[in-house]
Parts: sequence; structure tokens; C-alpha cells
Amino acid sequence: MLKYKHEQAQEEEKSRVCLVCLLLSVLYENRCMKITEYGGGCMEKELLQQLLGKLDNMQKTMDERFASIDKRFDDVDKRFASIETRLDGMETRLDSIETRLNDMQEDLNEVKAEVKDIKQKNDIIYKQIHDLTEFKTDVNIKLDKIYDSVDFIKYEEFGIKQDIFRLAKNIRLVK
Repeated sequence: MLKYKHEQAQEEEKSRVCLVCLLLSVLYENRCMKITEYGGGCMEKELLQQLLGKLDNMQKTMDERFASIDKRFDDVDKRFASIETRLDGMETRLDSIETRLNDMQEDLNEVKAEVKDIKQKNDIIYKQIHDLTEFKTDVNIKLDKIYDSVDFIKYEEFGIKQDIFRLAKNIRLVK
């Protein structure tokens, strides 16, 4: 679009220059006719020729400048195309990065969910360990009571056996 506007402006400028040249050449021809009709001098004719020569030089210079400007605009268009290509590449890279970030976010969410599950299981394990510790304490207390009872029964049994032995001894003596 920029090139189109430039070309349009260039064409308009060329048209103006051509129109000025045309007018000057018409004026020159009319002036020369009038000069020759009235028997005027060559000086005005030479002056007009010099002006036309300068105008031709100016037109050549302007054509060269327009060519230079065209070249610059072509270079600018190439640079814009290069920049556009780079931007497309960057956009592709950003899309790739965005995809990877989304994947990482999903992975992070999964890890958070797993950590939450592990914490819940850990809490359950701590509760079970606490319950088992209480159970062990209760069992140890009961076992201590049973040991005490067994020791007492052994002691009583020993006392009973001694009594039986003494009685048996006395019965043998009595017999």
C-alpha cells in the first residue's frame, strides 16, 4: 500500500513536470514566433533555450531522484517482508512456548494433586500409627497384668505344691 501511494505521488509529480515542460515549450515556440515576427533579438531565444535546457536537466535529475526513491522503497519493502518473516517465526516460537507452558501447568496441577493425596495418606498413616501406639500400650499393660497373674499363680501353685508335699510326707509318716 505504501508503494502504491508512492507510485501515485510519483506519477502526479511527473505529470506536473511534464505539464510545466509542455507549457514552457509552447511558450518558447510562441515567443520565438513573436520574436521572429517582430524582428527581435536572439538573446531571448537563447535565454529560452537555456531555460528549456535547465528544465530538461531538472527533469532528468527528478527522474533520477524518483528512481532512487523507488529503489529505497523497494529496499524498505524488502526489509518489511524480512521483518514480517521474522515476526511470523517469533509468533510460531511464542505459540510453541505457550503450548509448553500449558503442558507444564497441567503437569504442575497433577503434581499438586498427587502431593495432596500423599499428604492425606500421610495423615491417615500418622493416625493409624497413633492408634497402634495406643493399642501397643494397652496390650503391654494387659500383658504386664497377665505376667503378674501368672507369677502369682506360679507362686500360689508352688505354695500349694509345698503344702501337698508336706501333707504327703505327714501322711507317710502317719502310715
